[in-house]
Amino acid sequence: MKASSAAEETLILSEDFSKFTAGSEETPDSQDLSYLGEGMNIPEEYTQTSGWMGDKVFQAGGCAFIDHTVLPGASEEENVYIQGCLYTPVIDLSGNDGIFTITFRAKTLDQNSDILNIKTYVQADEYYRYVDDENEMTINDEWQTYTIALTKGSTSNRICFLTNSSNFYIDDITIKSGGLPQPTGSTASQYTGTSVVLSWNRMPEAESYLLDLYYKDENGNSVYKLKDEETADTTFTASGLVVENTYFFTVRAKNASGISPYSEEYAILSELVSPDLMSCINYTGDSFMARWRPVEGATSYLLSVYNLVVDNYTMVPVYLLRQEETTDTCMTVTGCDPSLTYYYTVQSKGAGVSLESGYAMPAVPQLTAPALLEPSNVTSNGFTANWEEVPYAEGYTPFLYKEHTAMSDQSLSIIDTDFADAVCPPSYQPWGDMTITDPFQSFSPFYFDEFAGMADWYISVTAFADGALGLDNMYPDFFDMGYLISPKLDFSLGDGTVKIDVDWLSIHASSTTDVYAVVAFATVGEDNSINIEGTPQTFLVPKETLKHETITLTGGQPDSYLIIFTEDNGIIMFDNLKVEMSMDKDQKVMLPLMSLFTEETSMDFNDLENLPGERYAYNVSSAYIGDGTSPYQSGFSDLQFINLLPSSVTSETIDAGAKAYVKAGKLYVENPDNEPVSLYDVKGSQLMAIPQGETEAVYDLPGAGLYIVKVGNKAMKVVR
Repeated sequence: MKASSAAEETLILSEDFSKFTAGSEETPDSQDLSYLGEGMNIPEEYTQTSGWMGDKVFQAGGCAFIDHTVLPGASEEENVYIQGCLYTPVIDLSGNDGIFTITFRAKTLDQNSDILNIKTYVQADEYYRYVDDENEMTINDEWQTYTIALTKGSTSNRICFLTNSSNFYIDDITIKSGGLPQPTGSTASQYTGTSVVLSWNRMPEAESYLLDLYYKDENGNSVYKLKDEETADTTFTASGLVVENTYFFTVRAKNASGISPYSEEYAILSELVSPDLMSCINYTGDSFMARWRPVEGATSYLLSVYNLVVDNYTMVPVYLLRQEETTDTCMTVTGCDPSLTYYYTVQSKGAGVSLESGYAMPAVPQLTAPALLEPSNVTSNGFTANWEEVPYAEGYTPFLYKEHTAMSDQSLSIIDTDFADAVCPPSYQPWGDMTITDPFQSFSPFYFDEFAGMADWYISVTAFADGALGLDNMYPDFFDMGYLISPKLDFSLGDGTVKIDVDWLSIHASSTTDVYAVVAFATVGEDNSINIEGTPQTFLVPKETLKHETITLTGGQPDSYLIIFTEDNGIIMFDNLKVEMSMDKDQKVMLPLMSLFTEETSMDFNDLENLPGERYAYNVSSAYIGDGTSPYQSGFSDLQFINLLPSSVTSETIDAGAKAYVKAGKLYVENPDNEPVSLYDVKGSQLMAIPQGETEAVYDLPGAGLYIVKVGNKAMKVVR
């Protein structure tokens, strides 16, 4: 349904619900019409225009009844998902610069008054819509006609009607494109803290203006100083303001034909700036000292301190202090709960009050990196990392690295996975089949270290399937761009070449969309921006059919990343991924292996490979968790390198005469009684069986790892 681009009023939609013939206002019909169609759609035979939809929509003898009854025993959060609502069809409201007017009749059933929310949705595609504008009107339990002028109309809108808590009736909805434009040019001058001069641009078609002046309480609700104050002028002097409050104003134009939408909200601000906040000091858990820098022109400061709690899926502040005034640039805050994380903001006060500082400073202990102690329990395949306790630290993050030295010119594998064990973590609340062609879109980031064999492999927006992972770039305008990125490595080694073998397929946002993968080297700036380096390579990824691709990238740089992304709307799923980087003899590369968390001051690292040319290292940071709203992590300590014991040191005596040990990669067995010898891997699979062993024998081992050797009826462990 297309809107006119002319400024005059044009009827876009009209619905009188005359086909809602069943039931009555006193006894609405029992059939929810939204259940009769598909996807909440109301069957077209019930409306003048097809495409209406909703939830808990009932006929009421020529009007619509919207049920908001809550489920007995259900929580507030659960009842959010069952509240009744009514949506218009998709309509074009782009005419008249997106200004349109809605007129309707409405009343509540079970409350004297309630807030009716009117939400303007943009219907992005067949399934996805999002709220672009929200407005409120108060309705009561008597039929009344309401009119509201709105902006932000576009070519594909739905208007949604729903109340905060009551059942309600609605009828005679008309939507017209046109009407008075909203006033522009709002400004404030001569602000003293207690008075201000407000002004806006004159509109030739306006006969008068309606002014709202208000501040907002701690819950964000408007508290009005003036409401619909009518004036014929374009300036207004307001007095009697409270200096601690931040005021806002909006204005609407009025003439005989109607009232315009509200102007953009204008914040009346002091010329004072907010102080720069400093980190707190003297933290004890139940107290701390908040600090900030002085502001020129400020005679005092207002300190607010709060913790955050979840209310209806939103983080809201619970204040310990609210605008506590002081002339100092610091204040000791007491009475804190050590289990909570507190935040503080500061306003400058003088000729008015500044806005709260844009950044809330978390009041957390300023942790230092732990001092490392000598490692203990060093064997040929493991060790224990140790460090000193850090005051107020609630945990520690040890990070294990492996330094690899090339023994000859080589291609070093940094990932080789088929994602066979890839599953979506339960915390992401997955649903659906999760196949490679129909994955679960989590719209969340994911580190897939456990499938990569190395730390810091990362997907920014992840699609999950059983046995596969994907990068999701289906909705980059609403979520982050989807990309897969490696750990930071020195890709300049060797000739700077990286070889990638990948099996991939794409899932398209539409039938006309092709999905191209971009493969490149990248660096990350201080602002976490990703900068593509060198010459990226682009590949068409086939739709829903796996294809193997071998890619060679050249021009690798130090401290850089390998990145795969797409600029198209779609998903790229990975079934196999192998990456090799070139190295020259004697070159070294530091490989991040794993990052763990512990509340202890030690961590065991076991089952480590002990290969020529490799050694391990670790560093540690300290962490403060608090209530989880603002975890704080210190920097990392310097690296501590570990030299594992030679593999030949690992041995066990079975009896007085039998021995087994590893030397130079070979298994040595001393068997004076010539008993049977068997070799098993850690999974219990038999690798070798000698019915009658030699007195002294040397055997090949398949590779590095832990093995079980049986000599007769006795067993022992060896490690290569």
